Amino acid sequence: MTTSEVEVLKASAANVNVIPKEIKMELGRRIVADFHSQTEAQAASDEFNRIFVINKRLPIFQSSKDLWEQSTCEVIANEGLAPSVSEAQRLVKQGSVRLNNERVSDLKLDVGNKRRRRILIQVGKLKFLRVLFK
Repeated sequence: MTTSEVEVLKASAANVNVIPKEIKMELGRRIVADFHSQTEAQAASDEFNRIFVINKRLPIFQSSKDLWEQSTCEVIANEGLAPSVSEAQRLVKQGSVRLNNERVSDLKLDVGNKRRRRILIQVGKLKFLRVLFK
């Protein structure tokens, strides 16, 4: 990557219509391409997007009313986000579980309540489950 190419990227960052993330992604692709190849750069970019960019079309778990009484740890284990309830509890204690982007600290917290019809459960950085109550 040449100095003039870097200057072009810097100038595009000043444009309000350009998304900074896109500039960073392009810079990352160019750096990988300089050290490896264009094919590997695109593969790395695709893999990054697959892992770290949250897909708006997450799988939706349709729940019946009986899920209202289940704890977050039970739901996490039952839906495969953790191998067991005890592992889900360990993840909660570590601060790795979020419910609607709020960290869960209560091991016995019920997933739903009468006010919420949709929730998003996140376990770690990469596991998500959207629950829609009927």
